[in-house]
Amino acid sequence: MLQEKALYQKKELLQKKRQAGFTLVELMIVVAIIGILAAIAMPQFSKATEKAEAAQVMANTRILSQAAQMYYLDTSKEEDVHSITVSQLIAKNYLDVSEKEADNLEKYTIAIENGKVVVTPPAEK
Repeated sequence: MLQEKALYQKKELLQKKRQAGFTLVELMIVVAIIGILAAIAMPQFSKATEKAEAAQVMANTRILSQAAQMYYLDTSKEEDVHSITVSQLIAKNYLDVSEKEADNLEKYTIAIENGKVVVTPPAEK
């Protein structure tokens, strides 16, 4: 009786040890599921990045347009202004940006056409 109990406990212990880990098939299924989810998610991330970049360009265009319009209104009576640079806007305190932001904004073209400010964003990559 004592031996049977010990044998039963030993079998039970072996079964628990076998069930303690994951099989290779189970791990492969999990990796496949993760791969499928990643394949679905990656296009969504790239779309979000594109939307964020477009929003940044729109915001920069609006900010530059407003600053250039203020500059033009203040200086058009004194001098004939046909184009404005970001450096001019920063130097005359119409824009307050960091050096890194200034480098990015320098890529924009600001022109005055028939008394209206026209800001052109940089060409796409």
